[in-house]
Amino acid sequence: MAKIFLTVSGKGGVGKTTLSASLGYCLAKRGKKVLLIELDAGLRSLDAQLGLSQEITFDLSDVLCGRCEPVKALYQCSFCENLQMMPAPFNENFFAADHDFNRLCNGLKHYWDYIIIDGPAGVGKAITSACAVADVALIVSPPDEVAVRDAAKASIVVSENGVTDKRLIINKADRFSFNLFSSGNIDYVIDTVGARLLGVIPNDRKLHKSSATGAPLNLSSPAGQALSNIAARLDGCEVPLKFNKF
Repeated sequence: MAKIFLTVSGKGGVGKTTLSASLGYCLAKRGKKVLLIELDAGLRSLDAQLGLSQEITFDLSDVLCGRCEPVKALYQCSFCENLQMMPAPFNENFFAADHDFNRLCNGLKHYWDYIIIDGPAGVGKAITSACAVADVALIVSPPDEVAVRDAAKASIVVSENGVTDKRLIINKADRFSFNLFSSGNIDYVIDTVGARLLGVIPNDRKLHKSSATGAPLNLSSPAGQALSNIAARLDGCEVPLKFNKF
């Protein structure tokens, strides 16, 4: 029975989809069967990050509207055997919350070890619907004032919708971004968002390159190592938090 993670951010452009894809890859490299479900209707990008942009025929809307069976909207990652994804539709007017998304997820979780729901930016109906099936909310935020403020709002919303297990992932971290805070430390971000810190991912060109080209993440890169450690923690291993002192 799969454990379901929901990635949320509040603000767009924080690297949430890249994190979802990379985290799914890291869990799959640990031998786990992983399914990624994208909810960002109209702005999907998960297919491109997994090297599948030319393969998509059916998507989440086709499944929820009864135009195809779920298996026809599942796509095997081009570079990882244990990783599959179900893409969001290009139709920005489609809302999974208006259909039986919960029943779909409850059915799918019998076949994977982990399901990662890549939520859209904001805290709208898609997020509140996904909260009904999520076991853990992964709140993603770079260390900048606006992103942290919006992540704090997302944290409140998932709590109000029944997800009490919340983990914070600080993304795109570097010395300059942390120095933008008057407090200048990681504790400020943790306290503002109100979630337990799961990991800090450094700003890494190799991560940006892999997501832009649909290539596998370099696990020996700084971001790759950080994501591998986060995946291990989610998989039940005790891995000490180690990151640069910004």
